[in-house]
Amino acid sequence: MNALYVITFILLCELFTHGVTGSPIPVAQAHQLSKRAAPRLPSTGPRLPPVPVCNSDQVDELPQQCVTFKATGLCNSTSGDVQDFMLENCYVTCGNCRIPTASTGNITVTVVVFSGRPDPQWVITENDRQYNNIRRLLGHALFSGFIYRHQDMPSRLGYKGILLKFTTLEYFVVGPQTRSLQQLILGTMPQKGIRAAVLAEVHSDGVLPDMTPKKMDGIGSLFNSATTRRTNNCYNYANDEITNNFAQPGRGGGAVFGTLTGASIKAAAVLDGLVVLSPQPAPSSPIPLPSTNAGHLTALFVNTGNGPWPGDFHWVRMDSTGRWSHKPGQSHATNLDQNKNPITDPRKANMGNYAFISFLTSNKTVVNIANDTIVSFQNDGLNVPKNGLILFTCHRTNRMNKDNANDKSKSSASAGVCDPD
Repeated sequence: MNALYVITFILLCELFTHGVTGSPIPVAQAHQLSKRAAPRLPSTGPRLPPVPVCNSDQVDELPQQCVTFKATGLCNSTSGDVQDFMLENCYVTCGNCRIPTASTGNITVTVVVFSGRPDPQWVITENDRQYNNIRRLLGHALFSGFIYRHQDMPSRLGYKGILLKFTTLEYFVVGPQTRSLQQLILGTMPQKGIRAAVLAEVHSDGVLPDMTPKKMDGIGSLFNSATTRRTNNCYNYANDEITNNFAQPGRGGGAVFGTLTGASIKAAAVLDGLVVLSPQPAPSSPIPLPSTNAGHLTALFVNTGNGPWPGDFHWVRMDSTGRWSHKPGQSHATNLDQNKNPITDPRKANMGNYAFISFLTSNKTVVNIANDTIVSFQNDGLNVPKNGLILFTCHRTNRMNKDNANDKSKSSASAGVCDPD
C-alpha cells in the first residue's frame, strides 16, 4: 500500500510538471496557477482549507522533475501601492504543497507599539538559534492566509502587531492564529522590559488585523497614504504637518522634552509653537472652540510608563466636523477610540493606557515641528533615532542635535540604547 502511494504521488508530480502532452507548463500559465493557489483570504468569514507547506524533509524527497516555476512575474511587480506590496504569491508549487522561496536573509523586526515614539526594532540574523523556526512558522502562517500587509495594521493604541522585513519582503504578523510565531519572535527581543507587556497583549487574542477600507476626508486621507503612514506619527497628524520622521515635541523649538511626563511634553510642544488653551474647561464642561485665526484644537495624552508599558505620548485633533480623530503611530488615522466609538470628547474617550493632559491649539502658519530628530529617553532601552527607524545597538553614546531653525549644535545626554536588565 505504501508503494502505491509513492507511485501515485510521483505520477501526479509528473502530470503537474509536464502536463498531459509532456511539454513544460508555460511560465505565464505557472503565474496564473500561482495566483489561484494563494488567494487573499478575508479577515472575517469562512476561510478556505489551508494548503500545507512542504517541510524540509518533504522537499528533499521530491523528485527533481517535480520542482516547477517560481512566480517571478508577481515578485517583480511594481504596480499599485508599492510600499505595501507584500510578495505573498512568490513560491514554488509542487503537487499539493507550496514551498516558500524568498523569505531568506536577516530579518529586521519592528514591534509596532508606540504612538509618538518610533517603535522598537532589532535584527534576527541567520545565525540566531530561532531563525529557522521563525521562518518555518512564518511559511505555514503565510500560506494559511494569516499573514498580512502593513495597510492591515489596526488603528489602536498599544500593541498593533509585528513587522518582519527580509531583503525584499515585508510581512505583518498579528492575531490569535499566529500566537506561537509572535511569541517566538518576541523571545529574541533585546528589550526585556517591554516584552512582558507585549506578550500579555498577544495572549489576550484581542489585537486583530483590520482589512476594512480606510477612508477619511481631508487631512486623514493624506496621512493614510502609503508614503506618509509609516513615518508620520500622532504629533505630525495633530499639527497637520508631514515630516516623515515621527516628529517629537520640542524639536522645532530647540529643546526636546527630557522626561515622559505631561508637564514636560506640554512644555516642549509650547516651544514648537502650540498654545495651551486658557482657561482649560472643567471635566464636565463643554470644550470651547479656539478663537478666530488661532488654529485648530488638539488634545495631549501621556502614558508615563509607570506600569508595564514604557512611556509614550499621544495627540488627538479636532476636525472641521467638530469630531476628533487621531493617528496611533504607524497605523491609519481614525476617528474611533479603543472601543471603536466615534470620539466626540477626547476626555471621555477610551485611550487605553494614555491619560488626558491638556488642550492646546495648533496654528499651521506658526507651529514648527522637527525635520531632524535625535532624542534620548531615561535609559529604558528604546531610543528615538534620526531620520526614521534605526536598529538597536548595545552601547551608550553621546549624540549631537542640530537645530534647523537657528543652526546651533546641542549635545544631548548619553542615550541608553541597551536594556538595563
